[in-house]
Amino acid sequence: MTEILVYANRIALDAVPPARVLVVPWGYVKSKNHDFVVDREAADAMVAALTAHGTDLPIDFEHTTMGGEFASPDGSAPAMGWIKALSIEEGVGIWADVEWTERGANFIAKKEYRYLSPVVLVRKSDSRAVGLHSVGLTNKPAIVGMAPIANKEAIVVNSEEVLQQARWFLNLPTTATEQDIMNELEKLLGQIRTLAGVDATANAETALTALKAKLDDASKIRVAACKALKLAERATADDIVAAVNKAVEPNLAANSELQVISNRLKETTEELNTMKKRMSDGDIQARIDKAFSDGKLCKAQITANSEQLREMASDEKRWNAFVDVLPVQHPTDGRVVANNTKPAGGTDRASVIKAANSEYTSESDIHELCSREAFVSDALVRAGHSDTLSDDDKKLLVC
Repeated sequence: MTEILVYANRIALDAVPPARVLVVPWGYVKSKNHDFVVDREAADAMVAALTAHGTDLPIDFEHTTMGGEFASPDGSAPAMGWIKALSIEEGVGIWADVEWTERGANFIAKKEYRYLSPVVLVRKSDSRAVGLHSVGLTNKPAIVGMAPIANKEAIVVNSEEVLQQARWFLNLPTTATEQDIMNELEKLLGQIRTLAGVDATANAETALTALKAKLDDASKIRVAACKALKLAERATADDIVAAVNKAVEPNLAANSELQVISNRLKETTEELNTMKKRMSDGDIQARIDKAFSDGKLCKAQITANSEQLREMASDEKRWNAFVDVLPVQHPTDGRVVANNTKPAGGTDRASVIKAANSEYTSESDIHELCSREAFVSDALVRAGHSDTLSDDDKKLLVC
């Protein structure tokens, strides 16, 4: 299955039902069900999907259109309104033109229901939203902090978590305030402007574009220098500088400009290595975060094995081989349709214990992350049993 349904966010409604509502916000959306991305590609896909569908989408009551656990007692799923069209506002989100039914309008007018909860179709491969299944009137929103639509207040999504990530990236203490973070970011942007050789008032996009061009030039100079000095293409900056010094030593005074260039090359190479390390650290964290969001690692495991996991995640092939054999150990953030995996080997308690015990023994990579008893307990829960292991149960746990 390449896509999942996510009960995405809450949007507060004023007492007067609006004819146009923001149904999905822009950017990286964090939800208790499943995080997803809304960018131009995602927005175009959602609008195209509605156009191809050719019919209006329902705004229902508490997601009754989904059926199953959301079904009403009598099986009915009356519409509270109809989405006639979707439109895109880059940087803000996806808006819906709505025609409310009398019943839906009354619920909102009487303030009996205040929130909208879109059901978004999310592509598993890159977590992009690609479609809108329906929207529900609800009082149980999934995202904390979405602003009311009608008064157009600022959107706030898990601000404390964003601040924590910024502190980590900037190597600031956990007590750093939002202003401290902004000051550090401004200093970093100033350094980027200096390295890029742009004006001190240049915006971030201009500075980064200029810096990339400069680093590309430095890379070309490096290759040319190695070739001219008959060094290996992967020679270090120190090797290049040493070779240049040796070549110009007899006439150093007459070649001061070349010395300046060699020093600048060393500085630029060191700056490039620093930036590459930061990007590499970001890739490592992203791999660990994905394993957590997929339910294959829990927070306790990540905290207890931080160094080992980061070392393993630095090698993408090694990490993928490791993660592929890990079982799902805890519920993911998203609500995934048809993803209730039952353990193999029978459903009676003894069979579940024996099968899980055998799987734990054969998969040595799991031993670094959890104990045998924890692994077997998880299998019992997925099979519908109590996770508490009795003395008789423990007798079945043989290595």
